[in-house]
Amino acid sequence: HWYLVESPVWLLTQRMQHEAEAVLYTIARGNGVQENVVINLKLGPVVDDSTTSKDSVIQLFTRKRLCLMTVVLCFNWFVNGASYYGMTLAAGTVGTDIYTGIAWSGAVEVPAVFLAFCAIEQGGRRVAMVGFMTLSGVASLLVQSSYGRLQLAGPYLALLGKMCIAASFKIAYIISGEIFPTSIRTSSMGMVSAMARVGSILSPFIVMVGETLPGFQFTIFGILGLSGGLLSLGLPETKGRRLPSTLAEVGGGEKPDTETV
Repeated sequence: HWYLVESPVWLLTQRMQHEAEAVLYTIARGNGVQENVVINLKLGPVVDDSTTSKDSVIQLFTRKRLCLMTVVLCFNWFVNGASYYGMTLAAGTVGTDIYTGIAWSGAVEVPAVFLAFCAIEQGGRRVAMVGFMTLSGVASLLVQSSYGRLQLAGPYLALLGKMCIAASFKIAYIISGEIFPTSIRTSSMGMVSAMARVGSILSPFIVMVGETLPGFQFTIFGILGLSGGLLSLGLPETKGRRLPSTLAEVGGGEKPDTETV
């Protein structure tokens, strides 16, 4: 990782102005900016270092608003992990053989990337998260109702659910990184990612429920998706907002006064 650059935001929080400017010059050259670019960063007022040094993941649960956002994000990551890997494992149980089902389950990852990008750019992070998780839940619930009546629709509904949860999983990385402050972003992302691993560990057992109750695994995925989508309504919209540097800035919602280079 020797070729990676340090975060200029973090450098500024550490009052390393010249190093942050050097990183921005590197980014500008990488973006193809050839003409002379003048970057003059201004340091904010000196604050008590103990404020930022004491930030920890535990403090996310000390205030009601922070605790609510953290719990919702943890649950959403759990849902995404359980549903994403569960639907992949269950791909061959809905009207197709396992090889065809897995192939199509992987193929829908491609449009999921483009749909996620368009959704977060046009509607915002929260709207995209709510929409994809809810649509995945609805499609999964319809898979259960297709058993015995609309069997031809089952595979398509399952693929729709997988595509939506794949898009939701990608958006979870973006909105989580923009909600958590720089001071504890790495630790916080590790925490929510661990919740996704818990979901992925449980996903095979959810799929095994279908051996006793055919199609019921998709009912579980549907309930998880709908609940995650509804809870996401409580998350803040982070599109176009300044990234928080400390816990005290979380939820401030200030517009950035920076210029893209």
